[in-house]
Parts: sequence; structure tokens; C-alpha cells
Amino acid sequence: MGPLALVLAAVAALSWTWDTWPDPIVDFGREAYLPWRIASGETLYVDLAHFSGPLSPYLNATWFRLFGPSIRTLVIANLVTTAAFTALLYALLVRLADRFAATVACLAFIVMFACAQYTRIGNYNWVTPYSHELPHGVMLTIAALWCLDRHHRTGDLRFVGAMGFAAGCLVLTKAEVLLAGGLGIAAGLVLTVLIERPPAPKLGRIALVFGAALALPLVVTALAFARVMPLAEVLEWPLGHWRAAARPGLSGARFYLEGMGLDDVGANLALLATTAGWWLLVLAVGAGTAFALRRPHAGRRWWAIGLAVASTGLLYRVVSLDGWHEIARPLPVAMALVAVGGLVATWQARADRERALRAATVTALAVFALVMLAKMMLNARVFQYGFVLAMPATVVLVVALVAWLPRVLDRRGWYGEALGAVMLGAVAAFALSKITIEERLLARKTAVVGSGADRLRADDRGVGIARLLEQIRTRVAAGDTLAVLPEGALLNFIARRRNPTPYYLFDTTSALLWDEAHVARAFAEHPPDWIALIDRGDAPSGPPSFGRTRFVDLVAWVREDYEPVWQLGTPLAGNRGLAVGLLRRRAAS
Repeated sequence: MGPLALVLAAVAALSWTWDTWPDPIVDFGREAYLPWRIASGETLYVDLAHFSGPLSPYLNATWFRLFGPSIRTLVIANLVTTAAFTALLYALLVRLADRFAATVACLAFIVMFACAQYTRIGNYNWVTPYSHELPHGVMLTIAALWCLDRHHRTGDLRFVGAMGFAAGCLVLTKAEVLLAGGLGIAAGLVLTVLIERPPAPKLGRIALVFGAALALPLVVTALAFARVMPLAEVLEWPLGHWRAAARPGLSGARFYLEGMGLDDVGANLALLATTAGWWLLVLAVGAGTAFALRRPHAGRRWWAIGLAVASTGLLYRVVSLDGWHEIARPLPVAMALVAVGGLVATWQARADRERALRAATVTALAVFALVMLAKMMLNARVFQYGFVLAMPATVVLVVALVAWLPRVLDRRGWYGEALGAVMLGAVAAFALSKITIEERLLARKTAVVGSGADRLRADDRGVGIARLLEQIRTRVAAGDTLAVLPEGALLNFIARRRNPTPYYLFDTTSALLWDEAHVARAFAEHPPDWIALIDRGDAPSGPPSFGRTRFVDLVAWVREDYEPVWQLGTPLAGNRGLAVGLLRRRAAS
């Protein structure tokens, strides 16, 4: 019944949220624009600026070449990827726990993350992610750990090779998932070697197969880009993109400090402690009930079912919707405890090879989940970036609460199923609250942007974006070029109008990664025929910084060389709401 429940939940979630996922302005435009231009013959890092690995843009470009460029093509490709990921995750968790726990954890993934809508920006989900590199990297890591488990069971070196290939592809994704996945895979391999203690010849074969498979995607990537780039640039971007994340100006930016919870360490630690206290209270209730029902009798299974229903209703009513936003803060502590518990279990089961290897895989999964939280260590959350950064930890925690902890109580003679029932109720209460939040957000998405396979629903911002898109289609000829400032490359994609420069995003991150003078010079050397302005009015990295403290020379050049032909509101004037405009290059320029 588990796989059937997952399919039904996925169908319900997709039908409810269909066409509401991508945001018309923020981030997702890059995810559609880059593969479209690659499919049209342009080259990443040469013709198109990019600060992550090349795997995802080129994979999506392949889908565009095969099925045509559209938002719908990306959505369907991502749905297939998400379905495959869910199947891998389910198979792995069945091995590490049981079918019931695997079903509950995968249901949590589908309901809470796969089609998530926690904020007005609809890119924080697996269907239209703000960065494809992250879900692709998570899938590669889970696939590698599944292969590790298969190798444990069969001893087949082909699964070691598949692990190495997945690790090599992981290098071509994004820094945060590369670090987390790499450490998780390394932990699994090291523990496997310590448990099995293979003879030197066998260990050499394992190392050779893993290393050769890992090198394969890297060598292919290096050779492909070496045809169009100097080797130093190949090592800097396609293969060394992850180093950009360590740049002081980027890692120390206020936006990232707030995301990690380092802007106010004391307050965030206090919130973490408070939330952890509520977690412990719910756990104490479950453990107390497990102790009270320790003596077997015919009705205690019904008591467990009643506890699940009662805890669902009580927590749903007692915890406010804002309170659920803070519920994930203790996740790093929980994952650290699971990782330590996995190590202890590995040591205790060292005489039982199968149990020890299973505990080693649990440890590797917990290490991966813990490091994925590094970007939000004191501000862990399931919304925004949490759809992928907090997802592994949430899934592991669900399994721990529903399966592993109850088994510990069972071994002590308690009724562990009672604890599992209370925890199941807590998960269900959070899912219901998430649905309530999502219902309110989806009700605001009444504006339609684009049409056909590029159709999407948006909130009130979509009205202005749809009107700007209509102006672009009416005024900008098919062969004309267009740049959208400071963000909104999705308009380039939907209108199929090319940006003649490599740059398509002008936020704080871009200003730190690309020299502003270089960007301005690129526009002067390859001026677009048209420029569209989008002023969100609430963007922390766009206005008012854009044109005032960031990209000042670029905006001055635009105002000198371009004339407005249509606008809604006054873009770049410090608006409190959306303002858009379309500018044409002056004939004398």
C-alpha cells in the first residue's frame, strides 16, 4: 500500500498546485533561459555567465533539444526526476527502517517539499526549483548511498562504479550539495572499509573502480570546455565553480548571514532552544505513553491509533501557523544526534556484518543531512531554501521518530508503537498546517502570465508582468535583442528574445561575482535593442540598491542611451509595489 499512497498523494498535490510553481520574476528565469541559449548553440561560462556547475543547464538543454523549449518541458522533466528520486529514497529507507516508516517519510517529502508553496515566490520546490543543481545533487547523493547499500548486499563492484560516477557528477552541481554529498559518501565508504577490512588487492580494486568512475564525468567536462576556453578557466568555472562560494564578499554578505542565523546568534540560539523544548515535551508525552502501555493487552493498538489522531488534532490547533515556520530550527541538533547514534550502533554491531553495514549507511545519510543544513545552521527552516537543504534532515528525522526510537523503547520492554503514533500525529499536524498556508497562497495566484506550454499563474505581480510581456511581444521584433534589469530573464525565455550580453541577473551576488565595470562594458560593446525594467519594490537585492549602490554606471548608461516607450508605475524609483517599463535604444546611440 505504500507506493500506492505515494502515487495518490503526488497526483493530489500536483493537481492542486498545477501551473503555480515558477515565479514570474525571481530566479527561475535563469533556469529556463540558460538551457534555451545552450540548446541554441551558446556556451556556458563563455557566452553565458554562471556561478554553479554545468551539469543541470546542459541536462535541461538536452530536454529542450528533444522536446522543445518551454516551461512545461522543464516541469515534466523535473516530475520524472522527482518520481525517480522518491523511488530511490523509498527503497533506501525500506532497507534502513521498514516499509511503514519509508512510506511516511516519502509522504512527508511529497507533501512538504516536492510541490511546496510556503512563500509567495513559487521556486522553492522540486518541480520548478530556483537552482536545479540542488535537487539534482541530492538525487545523486541518495543514488550513491543506495548503490552503497546494494554493494553491501551483493559485493558487486559495478555498484561501487555507479557510486563513483554519481560522486563525479556531484562535482558538477553546486557547492553546498557537493560538500554535503561528498562527506556523506566518504563517510559511508570509510565505515564500509573499517567494517569489512578487505584485503589489499580487493581494496585496491574498489579504489580503482571508484576513482575511475568519479573521474569520467570530470574528464569529459574538461575536454568539452577545453575546446572553447583556456585550461585555467576550465579549472576555475566548470570544474572549480564551488570555490566562488568561499569568496569573503559573498559568504559574508548580510543576506547569507541572515540565512545562516549568524546576524543575531543569541536570538537564534534562544529560538532553537525554545523550539527544542517543545520537541522534547512532545517526545516526553510519547515516551510516557509508551511506558504506561508497556504491558501487552488487546486494546493497546487502538490506543496507539487514538494517540495519532489526538496528537494530530491537538498540535494542529495549539501551534500557530507562524509557530510551524520555526519548527525546523533544532534539525541540526537532531541530525548530529542521529549521526552519533549511527556511529555507536555501527560499533556495537561490529560482530554482525549486516547490521553494522546498515548502521554505517544510516550514519552516512545523517552526515549528508547534517552538512546540508550548514547554510542555515542557526536558522533551519523547511520554507525557502529548506525545500532542498532541510529536506534530507526532515526525512531522516521522520524515520527516526516513527521507526528507530520506537524500536529502542521496544528493546527496553516499553510499547514503542505509542511513541511512533504520537510522532506520526506531529508530522500529520505539520502537513495540515502546511496545506493551510499553501491554500492561502494559492488563492492569491489569479493572474496568468504566458500561454500554452509557457503558462503560469502568479499573484498580483503577475498582472504587471503579463502587460510587460504583451508589450515585448508587440513592440520587440523577433530578431531584436532584449535585456531585463535587474532580474526577470523568464521574460526573455517566454518571449524568445535573446540577451546579447552574458549577464541576465543584477543582484548583490552578481555584483560580488562579476566586476560591475566589466558588466557595464559588456553592455556598451553589445547593447541590447531593448531593455525591460522590473522593480519588485520589495527586493532585498534589487531596488533600491540597483542603480544606487550596485551597477550605478550601468543604470546611468541605460538612462543616457535608452528612451522609455511604455511603463506601468515608475521603475527604479523606490516603489513599494511592482513597477515595470520598456525602453528602446535611441537612434543616435
